[in-house]
Amino acid sequence: KASSAGMSCTDVCRAQGQRCKAELLAVINTCDALQEQFACSECKASYGTEQPAFVDPHADLKYGPSQCLINTGPEASTCEASHPSTYRLCPCE
Repeated sequence: KASSAGMSCTDVCRAQGQRCKAELLAVINTCDALQEQFACSECKASYGTEQPAFVDPHADLKYGPSQCLINTGPEASTCEASHPSTYRLCPCE
């Protein structure tokens, strides 16, 4: 998982001496997987290349703080994507 908001999975994995496995992004695109890593108040269906992700509790987004976002188009997720107000859940190996 991302240590700070705005990091891509490429950066998250590299910081751990690993690489992002893009083909596993769809596998971890579940509320259960997100809740294992983040303190989600709830999970919301959303769309973005940087999801699945956890919304920064201090961000002012339409989804509200402490929500986890499950990607409705998981095939669009990439290891390189990031958003300044979210923490990525990343499949590193």
